[in-house]
Amino acid sequence: MEEAVEAEGQSAVALVVELMDHAPERVPDVFDALRRRNAEELRALTVRHLAPL
Repeated sequence: MEEAVEAEGQSAVALVVELMDHAPERVPDVFDALRRRNAEELRALTVRHLAPL
């Protein structure tokens, strides 16, 4: 379980770093999803905003 939480946190950090470069207006959405601990929403943000790059 601890590894899953750590991996989720690392994924979120990587997502924020990428979004800061490509879609800074979406960064607050990442923090909202983290606050709600919504991994599915984080994945959707990743796909929606970073996949086209």
